[in-house]
Amino acid sequence: MRLREFESMMKEVMENPLDDDEFGGSEVEYFRISKHRQFHTISLIPRDRNIKILDIGSEPGHIAIFVKTLGYDVTTASVNLVSSFKQRMSRYDISADIINIETDNVKYSNMYDCVIFSEVIEHLFLDPLHALEQIKSQGPGSL
Repeated sequence: MRLREFESMMKEVMENPLDDDEFGGSEVEYFRISKHRQFHTISLIPRDRNIKILDIGSEPGHIAIFVKTLGYDVTTASVNLVSSFKQRMSRYDISADIINIETDNVKYSNMYDCVIFSEVIEHLFLDPLHALEQIKSQGPGSL
């Protein structure tokens, strides 16, 4: 897995970018400034492709899509699923659930081997400890 492969895949994905108004800015610019961080997160995922991954707060879906193309079983979960994101996840056969990690009890305890919780914690303002406890309940492979 190389950064160039990730960049190439995301270039293809962003040929149909998320709506700027729904996403809250330019997806292309967001990828430009975050691609190294996203790629690093991907590099931390266990190499066993027989694991199930939960990607919390995954919009715009770059990590989830790339992980899916590598052969992993991945589900996304966000507090607010905008229509263009739901359509994108559907195109890549990725489940997209609505969940508020700060207030909800995660309904799929121990169903996932790895939880990605990237670029989310800075958005938590109610109860970050609850969110972290929910992730911990998913098992030992949480990122």
